[in-house]
Amino acid sequence: SERPYVIFENLERVNNISTSYFLKDGDILFVRSSLVRDGVGWSAVVKNYHEPVAYCGFIIRARIEEENVLNNYLGYLLRSHYGRSKLVSLSGTVTITNIGQDGLSRFFFPLPTLKEQKKIFEILTTVDDAIEKSAALIEETHQLKKGLMQKLFTEGIGHTRFKETKIGKIPEEWEMLILNEAKKEIIDYRGKTPPKSDKGIFLVRTSNIRDGKIKFNEMHYVAENTYSNWFKKG
Repeated sequence: SERPYVIFENLERVNNISTSYFLKDGDILFVRSSLVRDGVGWSAVVKNYHEPVAYCGFIIRARIEEENVLNNYLGYLLRSHYGRSKLVSLSGTVTITNIGQDGLSRFFFPLPTLKEQKKIFEILTTVDDAIEKSAALIEETHQLKKGLMQKLFTEGIGHTRFKETKIGKIPEEWEMLILNEAKKEIIDYRGKTPPKSDKGIFLVRTSNIRDGKIKFNEMHYVAENTYSNWFKKG
């Protein structure tokens, strides 16, 4: 979800902070510095937190006073592709990427009427609500699958008699087998990878193995003759 609100988790407590640094509902916070350029200027709107909260020196606070600007609308806009690209373009990089008040002061943005700002906010909030409900349903389904897999792989289907083994309780009719006895071969090249090429044979890397599947995206290549010669080395 791209809901543009501050998530108040894992907070630390500090002492001797001036009340002028306390946040208010509607304040917009910006990440001042980031090791990666795309991380600078990330923003969130403060909402529904009623205990005094301050902010650190790597965050910039903006408090909107213009009556024609709806903070919730601006929060979504700042996290849109338009907002992110503009904020990144206004940042500067030395060893890390920074954005300051000068950069933020040059951020221009489209301003519909208050009525339309509110409507845009309501539409995006409805989409976020749907995304969160779908995510919760997906997570519930994943948990159900995990439980089902555990049951099927330890109790099977319709078994009533079980035996204790090295790997725990399994149906009496089942046997145990070690992978070494079932394999045709296991090849471990101990971290050695042949040199990459512009074309040739696809090379499956660790990043291609996700969620039990091989993802054929961002594929790299090795030359066919290089591949053969390399792996003959064992």
